[in-house]
Amino acid sequence: MAEDYIKITRKNLGEIAEKLKEKAGRVIFSGPDIFGFGEKAELSLYDHPLIEEDNWFYTSRGSKKNKGRKLATRWENDRSYSLRPIPEPTGDAAWNICRDLAEKLVLGKYQFEIGFQSTVGGTLFAENKLALFIPRENSLEPAFYHALSHAAKLINNKKKTISEEHVKLMLDYVMQDLNDKKVFRKNVSAGMEADSVLGL
Repeated sequence: MAEDYIKITRKNLGEIAEKLKEKAGRVIFSGPDIFGFGEKAELSLYDHPLIEEDNWFYTSRGSKKNKGRKLATRWENDRSYSLRPIPEPTGDAAWNICRDLAEKLVLGKYQFEIGFQSTVGGTLFAENKLALFIPRENSLEPAFYHALSHAAKLINNKKKTISEEHVKLMLDYVMQDLNDKKVFRKNVSAGMEADSVLGL
């Protein structure tokens, strides 16, 4: 039986790259947000990534035409996850309203948000970044538990904030969304609505 998940390292990179070419698995990343100053962690799920060279991954997305418009495809099963302090009001009413459109899981003074994965590539190996390969036939739950625990540890290195109970709440939230996609759909719509309100 295949392992629940495999940590991607430079030693097994070639083997994992071959499996991804065969569409035999998915990848979860967990690490610090480079602009979060130790208070924010980011996680990513890619349903069909590929590995390029020795430190790069990318995901191949497609497009289709619908009523004369070109629409992106193959992004629906990817996810972006953010764990960060609940932000203070900005003083700008429109920004505050738009920020509140998305659903979030509140964890004390922190919030966990599920969103659209706009990034289509990046580095595999960076400081405090974890990359996990999950065989296609396996549940994502054990890997997500590991990735969320890693994110909590990064934040707790600065200040003990995210508890084991918080990790379990996030895991349940993630798995429920992967099952029914309700939060993801709501937050994608919220993002589009916010862009419209702000004229972006």
